[in-house]
Amino acid sequence: MLADRVILGIALVGGGVLSLVLGLDAGFDHLNYHHYNPWGMLHGRIGHDWAPAQLQTFYNPLIDLPLYLLAAAFGGRVAGFAMGAFHGLALWLVWRMAWMLLGEFIRSSRTRGGIAVLCAGAGVYAPAVIFEHGGPQGDSTVAVPILAGLLLLLVPGAWRSRRLLVLSGLLIGAGSVLKLTAGVAAVGVALALPLLAPAGTGWRERARAWATWMVALAAGCALVDGVHLVHMTVRFGNPVFPFLNFLFESPWALAEGYADSPYIPDGVVAHLAFPFAIGLVERTAEYFAFRDVRFALVALALAAAVPVTAARFARGRQLPPPAVLFFVAAVAGAYGVWQLIHAVYRYLVPQEVLAPLVVALAVLWVARSWRGAAGIVAVALLIGIAAVRLPPQPERIPYGAGSLFDVRPPVIEAREGQVLVLAGDEPTSYVLPYLPAELRHVRIASNLVYPDDPTVMNERIREAIVASPEPVLALRGPGGLPAQYLEAYGLVVDGESCRAVRTRIGEDLAICELRSSPNPPSAGSAP
Repeated sequence: MLADRVILGIALVGGGVLSLVLGLDAGFDHLNYHHYNPWGMLHGRIGHDWAPAQLQTFYNPLIDLPLYLLAAAFGGRVAGFAMGAFHGLALWLVWRMAWMLLGEFIRSSRTRGGIAVLCAGAGVYAPAVIFEHGGPQGDSTVAVPILAGLLLLLVPGAWRSRRLLVLSGLLIGAGSVLKLTAGVAAVGVALALPLLAPAGTGWRERARAWATWMVALAAGCALVDGVHLVHMTVRFGNPVFPFLNFLFESPWALAEGYADSPYIPDGVVAHLAFPFAIGLVERTAEYFAFRDVRFALVALALAAAVPVTAARFARGRQLPPPAVLFFVAAVAGAYGVWQLIHAVYRYLVPQEVLAPLVVALAVLWVARSWRGAAGIVAVALLIGIAAVRLPPQPERIPYGAGSLFDVRPPVIEAREGQVLVLAGDEPTSYVLPYLPAELRHVRIASNLVYPDDPTVMNERIREAIVASPEPVLALRGPGGLPAQYLEAYGLVVDGESCRAVRTRIGEDLAICELRSSPNPPSAGSAP
């Protein structure tokens, strides 16, 4: 189909070009861990460095490898274009799903194609998608295999095709564990999958299809995250270290969860109002300002569709087509789980890009026809989703001709085991791959560890500092070196020793020498 190939081309080329236009992601997460983690994995730094990228040091680094390796081999612009092209596949995947599902209601190929384009365009013209496009955040990256796995389930007869069920499970499983917050999509599909079989299918056939998909899902999770989970378990006694440590009680971290979200609504009324709050209040579900009405419209559309469906079923009429029922239930189920466990908007990219299609399908089902007012309402809603919004302002800088960050540190005559200290929560770990490999990097205060924490991590940090050849070094960030943290480890900055580190982000970084404090901490301050 010509339209299919044209949209695929637009998705790939347009996605790549848009990434270059937006520029290099220079936000907190990229500077803090998305650049350090793949380098750390490739150079065996876990157990050599101690939490230089804060608690995010211990995330599975596989998701960050493509951008890092592409940039190392071909430069930042090629890497940015390639990542943007990959993220652009979401447009084509939503188009394919829309084309297939709208066919249940619209006979005209031209009309169906036009509405499918509107659904796909409104889907990807979305706050989190634009905020992350072409960058390393990961939510748009894992959305591609998740959307592809969902598309496979919409192929006619997929519920009884072992090959399609297995491939779908593998893709969604892989996407769900590359970034664990994306796992809500897998939960949504698992809850909805029995609805995919046509009416009259026995429970055993439904259970067999569900079990096949679940086994494939588990296999996809294990293939992508299994080695990392085993590594974290063996080294730290917690497969998702440091998260859920109140359950695993690893001595390497405090017995906390490390994953509290400030956005989860409180109470039944707040939960019901949350989709509407996202559309009206700028920082309801994110640290950055945005508004988006798509989930409010989904809530309204489903509020109309559910009672209409119940009334028709009570009168002995047919339910929505199985593929439509499954699709809407999978998206709505994922959203519901998301709102219950963290409610962070950028973790919702797969559902964000599918929300306009859910709205269109709900309108079509209620109206039972595309003609007349139903068509006008659906088109107006799709256009409104894209038009009535406040877009976020991504933290971007223009791509350079060379490496991503163009880090130029001063000359350092490092010795094996010499320690470089980071202190506080400033995102400075992107500098570390460009320093001498002999250095050990330790962060003495962060969202994971503080000087007085009674943890093994703190013990290892202190041991590394004590054993370090002199001088101990420090990476000073834009906010300076917090003296209270250095003094807790018996260190102070050595006079005018600081030398500038120049990067494409700015020139407010420096390497400083540390010396022993004239007022060392008391023995009781150590863990």
